[in-house]
Amino acid sequence: SALVNLSETDPRRRNVIPAYSGKRVPQQFDLSGKKVALDATALLTLNFLKILDTALDAFETVYIPHSTLEWLFEERQKAAYHQPSRIRNARKVRDLLATDVLEKFAPSTVASSDLTLQVGDELAALIAEAERMRESDDTQHIVVCSSPVYRLSSLMEEEADLSAHVAVLSSCLAVVAKLKQKGQITSDEEKRARAYLQLHEKSWPNQPEIADGATLYLDDLAITYLLHLGLLGKLKDAGMKAVASPREVSEADALIAYERISDEVKDIIERLRASLNSRIESGKVRVSGKRKIDEDKKKSIPEHPTVSIIALAPHCDAVIVDDRFINQHAIIDSGGTQAPVLSTLDLLDALVSAAVISDDDQLEYRTKLRRAGYFFVPVSEKELERCLRASDVVDGNVLETAELKAIRESILRVRMSDWLQLPTEALWLDSTLKVFIRVLKSLWVEGADLSVITVRSDWILNQIDIRGWAHSLGPGNGDNIVRLGRGVHILLFTFLTDTSLEFKDAYANWVEDRIISPIKEQFPDLYSCIVEEKRRQVAEMAETKLTEGEPT
Repeated sequence: SALVNLSETDPRRRNVIPAYSGKRVPQQFDLSGKKVALDATALLTLNFLKILDTALDAFETVYIPHSTLEWLFEERQKAAYHQPSRIRNARKVRDLLATDVLEKFAPSTVASSDLTLQVGDELAALIAEAERMRESDDTQHIVVCSSPVYRLSSLMEEEADLSAHVAVLSSCLAVVAKLKQKGQITSDEEKRARAYLQLHEKSWPNQPEIADGATLYLDDLAITYLLHLGLLGKLKDAGMKAVASPREVSEADALIAYERISDEVKDIIERLRASLNSRIESGKVRVSGKRKIDEDKKKSIPEHPTVSIIALAPHCDAVIVDDRFINQHAIIDSGGTQAPVLSTLDLLDALVSAAVISDDDQLEYRTKLRRAGYFFVPVSEKELERCLRASDVVDGNVLETAELKAIRESILRVRMSDWLQLPTEALWLDSTLKVFIRVLKSLWVEGADLSVITVRSDWILNQIDIRGWAHSLGPGNGDNIVRLGRGVHILLFTFLTDTSLEFKDAYANWVEDRIISPIKEQFPDLYSCIVEEKRRQVAEMAETKLTEGEPT
């Protein structure tokens, strides 16, 4: 996923890598003479950044679970193995989309929640679209999917009740009959297709006959069957419009993308194996003992590399894990012994402190993690100010450097998802917003170009509107929390120190123009709350007694 994300320009399409918890506080850690346990997730991250050797050599001893070696062997096999037929089918789907034999599904309506809970988002959307379009024009709209369809979470034991939607449901067998009728397949081809499909599906009860010129919404299984039979490309010639399910299109894209980077995946695994192997031989890396389990029993959860790392805690000064479920905790307590839990972000900080890597190196690594889809990489004032000042201002716009763009898109990708769990991970959101505000204030210094400061301040302001996080605040709480939280958030803008009166006035004018005036016009209640809070603060300052020598 990380490799695919690096080549994806649209942040909305990047896969999520949940390596870090949003509730973590950065941990200080001294590398010298330390023994640590490295989880498989941390090994992957360090190898992805190409600093695994550097990290391993920075410690006195590195422990890894025995199951990590077996896991590496299995991952190497998986990386080397892929189904050529699936790749070929993915390319056929893309070719059919490119030549308009297939069309990509573009919904114009929303499926009911009851239907979605029964059969899932994709099939529910296809059914809802077919029913809506049937009412709006004279063309027949049919959803082609194999019967039966099972209810979600029923483990294929309970069939979904789709009796209310049978008017728009049809099987692949009906498509075969229509292709035979239109002279697109021979009798022998029809016979083979029916023999195959009768093993894999049933016809829907009272399913409609497919009319001439019908629009067919194909779910992913229907596309698989028709591709296997060589019939998918014949639908357009038979006068029918074929619409591909979104899951089929996304899976085809993913397969083609994986084929492109599969060699790099294998190279990463080989580098990881080589790094561990050489240091196991030298004694730098030590492997824990293998748990004894009965051969006739399936692998137990404790044999998983990430779970096995817990047993190593008593032998180590720290455990490094890139799994947000584990590194949300500050310590691991195993056998009465506690070991701090670190992430590779903490390790990067420690490598900088030990002068093993430079600040420039750290920024490069953190940028790569953000671009690769790692969530909740924190933003420091130092790196944000550095990246913002390195970005030119042209025609009233900030021309983002790659590093600044990665920061913005990383935060945006979190905001577009449901991964931020509030209030548990409020620390990440609150610290991020405050870092942006502090950097904004740091721009307003004596001697700077006011026109450039204003543009950069506008850029920061656009990134930190608390209203963009309303969906993460929980049902029923969004409006109230946004209103109150935004008021407190805005108050953070209203103080500026350590600069001349001229710049204080310029900053006050910017705050008034960009923040206060729009709120006064659009949200008078919030404006009244802000004014009242400022009045209270002024009253408190007026009543404060200054001690001798304290500045006024």
